[in-house]
Amino acid sequence: MNVAQEVLRAAEGHAKLAREIARRASSFSAIVRAAAPQIAPYAYQERIIDDWRSPLIHWSKPRQVGASHTFGGKGMGKALAVPGSRAVYLSLSMEDAREKIDYAVLFHEALSERARGISKITQRSVSSIKLANGSR
Repeated sequence: MNVAQEVLRAAEGHAKLAREIARRASSFSAIVRAAAPQIAPYAYQERIIDDWRSPLIHWSKPRQVGASHTFGGKGMGKALAVPGSRAVYLSLSMEDAREKIDYAVLFHEALSERARGISKITQRSVSSIKLANGSR
């Protein structure tokens, strides 16, 4: 089964959104690897970043595996691919959630340097980002 088919199956009734996700960001990690290799995710991180099957991710993990980097990339990938989308980071601490937001901004900045047409950040605070395409 290809990525587009998997996204359509997982969306269950949201075919238009699923097609748009598949068209624009079936492999956000590959885009990052090509545009900004210095922040390219590892293979185990790619599986999470590029997994569009579920809107929720729970990751039981040890320390120092790059979870903040992974979730920051996943959130920014969807924010750029699906205008008006929302990503919410729930963490044990506000500091941990802010770190994920910082990583999302890092992904945005790295891609903005190399790719035209990236939706610009219009608002940023310590706890949120808003893009010109309406994503948050």
